[in-house]
Amino acid sequence: MQTYRRRVGYVLASRQDPRLAATIAAGASPRPEYYVFRQRNDAPFISYEDVERSALPLARISRLVRQANWGLAAVALAAQGNFDGLLATGEDVGLPLAIGARLRRVQRPIYIITHGSYFASPKLRLLMTVLQGMTNVYYLCLSGTLRDTLLETFRLPASQVHNTSYGVDTAFFRPMEAQSVGAATSRPIVASAGTANRDYRSLVMAATSLDAEVKIAADSAWFPASIDITADRLPPNVEARSYGNYQGLRELYARARFVVVPLYPARHACGYAVVAEAMAMGKAIIATRTEAYNDFIVDGVTGYYVKAGDVDDLRAKMGRLLDNPQEAVQMGQRARARAMEHFSVEAYCRRIEEVLQGRPVDHRRSSA
Repeated sequence: MQTYRRRVGYVLASRQDPRLAATIAAGASPRPEYYVFRQRNDAPFISYEDVERSALPLARISRLVRQANWGLAAVALAAQGNFDGLLATGEDVGLPLAIGARLRRVQRPIYIITHGSYFASPKLRLLMTVLQGMTNVYYLCLSGTLRDTLLETFRLPASQVHNTSYGVDTAFFRPMEAQSVGAATSRPIVASAGTANRDYRSLVMAATSLDAEVKIAADSAWFPASIDITADRLPPNVEARSYGNYQGLRELYARARFVVVPLYPARHACGYAVVAEAMAMGKAIIATRTEAYNDFIVDGVTGYYVKAGDVDDLRAKMGRLLDNPQEAVQMGQRARARAMEHFSVEAYCRRIEEVLQGRPVDHRRSSA
């Protein structure tokens, strides 16, 4: 069903997975936002495959110098006449898209899903002085704190900066009983997952004295599987390994009493996917509060925030939920309800569609 009243090109900074539809249909994978958005809006993808096929000079150069996103931006701008706007998956392609539009004097709206990946870069500050005057570039932030940074630090107009937040497939990630043969354990399980910006050292130090099994899924769909701990030096109650696929990760969540997302200080979005997935599974969350903390957790209601690098604080919060399993259950139930109401992938796509239709969105105002 077409929900967006005009035609938008979705600039996807990756290759398309030809098996994705089949794995989703088989119940083996969650539906990513771009997949749902395409279904809802019949939005064509412009992706790395288009760069590989393109004869455009910049696309050819980008292949030679391994800078695919600049080639992707060039291909998207060449096709912009077919669309009423272009929606980019992140700043990695969105910023080259905006720069190219400025140079070519393209006035088509450009919408950039904003992760804050370059907020700490001095180059971005300089670049923003150029982009500030572009009234056709819009930023769709993954959290309210990211929106605040664009408004307060980079002085962008409020009409061009929106908090569309994030979405997760709440049909795939849902409360369920653990199914694996080895699911039963004598001690409660605490789960953690992901590799980007993870402070697993603090988690290991906090977990050493706790009566629980800590299981870390050292996998990531977006980043190399590199973490700051060595598996062969872990205490007996901590395990770090790959869980292989989304079904394995979902099974881990199902077995866990709660989920911990330990992070290093950061100004960009990190840990959002794991927090949202765990909430959708009906799990309480303990997460590090960074400068770009997410809007999902209501502190003390659906989980807890802890200070970055504060092992004692982390240990105390973990101990509390281990000693009070009913509190963990109630927090998880509230987390699931909040995920269903505000952070389903359908709700996320609706917020994006509202921005595309010219409606201001600050999701934080209606979600707390």
